Amino acid sequence: MAAVGAISLISATSALATTYTITNGGTALSFKAGTTTLKDTTSNNTLTCTSSSSTADIPSGSNNGAPLGTVTALSFSSCTGPLNISFTVTPTGLPYKLDATSSSGGVTDGTMAVSASLSGTFCTATVSGTVDGTYTNSTHTLAVSPDGNLLTVTSASCLGVINKGDVVDFNGSYVEQGSGPFLSIT
Repeated sequence: MAAVGAISLISATSALATTYTITNGGTALSFKAGTTTLKDTTSNNTLTCTSSSSTADIPSGSNNGAPLGTVTALSFSSCTGPLNISFTVTPTGLPYKLDATSSSGGVTDGTMAVSASLSGTFCTATVSGTVDGTYTNSTHTLAVSPDGNLLTVTSASCLGVINKGDVVDFNGSYVEQGSGPFLSIT
């Protein structure tokens, strides 16, 4: 869900041997997002969280992008779903590996495997799969977006509002916090 994302960056090994260079990396890098959404593409129901934060370990240096680093913590606040029901979103399976797939012009693309449990009045569900991510150096922002049909509801007891097997889309933009220098990936 939104937890699903959070998060925060990138996964799938590039067919070519690519080397990524990370500067201003480190441990416990802090990222925050405003509104994040998890939309069930089958029922068109949306779970919206007013804020989200994540912590990532992305060490400086060079590597093949698999992984660039990991998301070690992820949280979501003030989440509401269909019928204005309040939900708690709990990421599961942390840490999430951030894997790069390409980089050009200060923008690095990739995917990240995520999972989360959702709970609200008369509704519990789990989601699992992958999300796409794009990290832009100039804005120090990780934008998380759907990865086709690869993020799905793996279990649900939600009075038919969310069902097992439904595809869900997670969206959010996470901005690195602090005064810089900020993470850069080339």
